[in-house]
Amino acid sequence: MLDQLWTVVFETTLALRKCTGSISTSLISDKEHSCMVILTNCLVDAHAAVQSMRSGFHRASAIMARGMLENMALAVAMKSDESDSIFKQYMSDKYDIPKAVSVANNQFPFFGENLWYFIK
Repeated sequence: MLDQLWTVVFETTLALRKCTGSISTSLISDKEHSCMVILTNCLVDAHAAVQSMRSGFHRASAIMARGMLENMALAVAMKSDESDSIFKQYMSDKYDIPKAVSVANNQFPFFGENLWYFIK
């Protein structure tokens, strides 16, 4: 049953990635599109972390989960920043993504130590 569930989750993620890739940026802002793509990639990273864990690669799984958390925080930080400063820094490759966890923690306190505990 777990293998069947994994197949459903994988196929759903694949469909989501195709939908995200086909949405025209003329319908939504570049910032919203970027957040959507980042969150879709977080889902893919979560699946990769689970698959890695199932294969016995615990350290690799933790590294992927940490990257997923930082990117999830990035999407939250970009969306909550009304000045678009974070988005502009991100697009110019000047934003330090791990710093987004602190920004996201202001919006959602569970981005703090509770989640880091499981990834360390």
